[in-house]
Amino acid sequence: MNESIWLISPPASGKTTILLDIFAQLPEEQWIFLSPLRALAEEFYLRAKSVIPSVVYWCNQQEEIPLKGLIIVTPEQVDDKLLSRYSRANIIVDEIHLWEHWGKSFRPIMWESYFRLVEKSPLTIHLTATVDKDVKEFMELSVCHFSKTTVLDFGNNQAKYEPDRIIYYPAYLKKNIKPTIERKIIKNKSGAVLVFCAFRDEVALWGQWCEKHNISYLSCIGGEARDFQQRLVANSSPQVIIATTVLGHGVNLPDITKVFFTYKVDNHSFWLQMLTRGGRRGQSYEILTLDSNFIKPSRRLPAFFAMLKEEIITRFSIHFSIEGPWSLKESLQVKSPIKSAI
Repeated sequence: MNESIWLISPPASGKTTILLDIFAQLPEEQWIFLSPLRALAEEFYLRAKSVIPSVVYWCNQQEEIPLKGLIIVTPEQVDDKLLSRYSRANIIVDEIHLWEHWGKSFRPIMWESYFRLVEKSPLTIHLTATVDKDVKEFMELSVCHFSKTTVLDFGNNQAKYEPDRIIYYPAYLKKNIKPTIERKIIKNKSGAVLVFCAFRDEVALWGQWCEKHNISYLSCIGGEARDFQQRLVANSSPQVIIATTVLGHGVNLPDITKVFFTYKVDNHSFWLQMLTRGGRRGQSYEILTLDSNFIKPSRRLPAFFAMLKEEIITRFSIHFSIEGPWSLKESLQVKSPIKSAI
């Protein structure tokens, strides 16, 4: 008999914290925590080893596997040695929605490792904050692999802490986003600003802009999450963090008070995970986005008016040099300063 549980709750709602408490109270059981990212696996390992006497991060296959306890792995690290020793372990799959989105495209090993592990597992727990249409189809298809499936929905596709302010830019005004983001970075007084970019080159350009204006920043692109965590230890309070979607899932960040998107995110699950990097400890935060269809209907018009206000402030700041550097002119392609009428 093998059972499946889907635990669905908002980002930062404490799913893994609750599970760690359960692990600590069941030390005689075998557990495997399957993480989609090495950075998340390492972060969970550091948390787990402080509360669980027997825990191993299976990145070094030469290490001895305990008879009981918790093994933390990524899909690429699942091997025959692990399966032979923990063939009947309980499985926890973190960020299960990524198995659907990434496993179908560039990481098919995610599916292979998943089915190898759950085949003989008495209990498989799936963790996620977002179940969209594609993930729901996977959920329904996976039922046949288990004798019983239970869905515990504590808030699908919801933010634990919603942004206090939303600024919505229509797609036709996308070119106006950069000067507004620049101004708001310069004027930000508390917490860090998180800027999500579509491409690596754009991350590099924002980094150059920060350097030009002596703004403390950290950047992260795909494959750099582990290195980013090390740099974050050395610079724990950057003014700006610039990243692709790699920082949209789980990696601990300092207090984020502003989340800005420079592009339109097509997937609602990813958009929600990314925007909820702000306010994770309950502090107020705001977002700037191009995705009106993801905003609650009651907040769309205020979000549009917020954009109009930001546009007025940005343009007057540029034309009359009220605030901000002259580099903002370059963003709007204004070739020379406009003389004051006064």
